[in-house]
Order: sequence, then structure tokens, then C-alpha cells
Amino acid sequence: MVKNSILLASDEPMYSRWWRLCLEEEGLQVESSTIKELLKRPPTGPFYLVIIDIYRTWDKGLKLCAQLHPDKRVPTLLMTYMSAEPEQLKAYEAGADDCIIKPLTPPLFIAKVKAWLRWIHPEALERRDSLQVDGFHLDAARRILKTADGAAVRLSKLEFRLLHLLMRHPGQPLDWQTLIDQVWPPNVEHSQAAVKNLVYHLRRKIEPDPTRPRYLQKEADAYLFMGGRYHPAEEETQ
Repeated sequence: MVKNSILLASDEPMYSRWWRLCLEEEGLQVESSTIKELLKRPPTGPFYLVIIDIYRTWDKGLKLCAQLHPDKRVPTLLMTYMSAEPEQLKAYEAGADDCIIKPLTPPLFIAKVKAWLRWIHPEALERRDSLQVDGFHLDAARRILKTADGAAVRLSKLEFRLLHLLMRHPGQPLDWQTLIDQVWPPNVEHSQAAVKNLVYHLRRKIEPDPTRPRYLQKEADAYLFMGGRYHPAEEETQ
């Protein structure tokens, strides 16, 4: 982790210290400040994640969220007791990427933070190395797949995450729910259809004939990357 990788802003110093301790016990680096102070002097960063913890100053918390929103590369999590839908909608309109309703336990708080770090900046928690599987080379730094026939294919972020996960487990079927949990953002609901659609677009990029896939295959409700270990299977379109 780099220095000051998480910014924690709160309007209650006692709880700010508590949440900071929870994060630091997980080995995460944290810079904490008050909402009032950050409204006067914006943070300099760099940060992986911003957490705004609101207890009393709802309007000021939303104002800070909106103030930080232009840097869309850094997700903002807003913690609040305001559980009604209109208040949550206001939080998202102000720029929050996720609205976390209190009270919540420290393990759930840590799980939510780590889920966002895995999605936005996987290097913060895990090494996402380049991969070599049966003549296929996945360049993690540039999100480019070099196929067995030498073609270079540029991948979207979701396509890269899906293919990286499958190539880490070559020949092993991974069910659609596992793919949803590890490929999509943590606060977005998706269905099996979303996986099918992403696989469809990925096949169009890497398969010689996307209608008769050789490398990215399906078994029941699971998908697997075969690489050079292709063997004929039952025909399927998605």
C-alpha cells in the first residue's frame, strides 16, 4: 500500500478513531480528518478510497461528497444512519459510489472497504500479474491479450477482469455467481444475463469463430478458459 491510501472523513472524532483503528488492523494506511476541515482545505492525496462518515452534519457531509466527486477515479463511500430512500438518493446524486447504512459491525465495514479496493485498485490488496496460458499472454499493465496466433487484443476493464480470473484457473469451470462476485463492482446487482453478454463480447474479440468457441467455453451455468487444451464440446451459443 502507498502512504495515505484511504482518506477517512468524519464529524465525530471518537468514531473516526474507531474506524481508523479497524482499517489499520487490516494493514491499510489511513489519513483521517474532519468533514469541516476538508471543506476548508481539500485533501491532496493520492488516495485509493474516500470514506465519509456522517453522524450529525448531513448537509456538510453531502457537500464534501459533491466537492470530491470530480475526481471520479477515487470512489467515495458515504456512511450514514439516514436509511430512507430519499436520503440515499441524495447521497448518490451528490456523488457517493456506495451508501453504507449504520449501524454495521467492524467485519462488515472492512469487507465493504476491501470489496471496493479489489474493484477499483486491485493492486492495493492483491497482485494482478500478467498471465501466460498455452500460448496466450495477458498483459496486466496494458490490458492486452496476445492470442496464440500472435494477434494483440485490447480489452475493456470488465473483459480483462473476467479473462484474468478464468486464466488464473485454466480448465476449471467457474459458475456465473462467482464471476459476478469477483468481476463486477461490489454495489451493483447483476444477473446471469450480464455474464452471458460479457462472454459474448469477449468471444467476438478472441475466438476465430465466436459461434463455435474454442477457448472460452461453457459447462452448464459455468465458464472456463481452455487455451490450447481445446477439445470438441457440445455446441452452445452463450
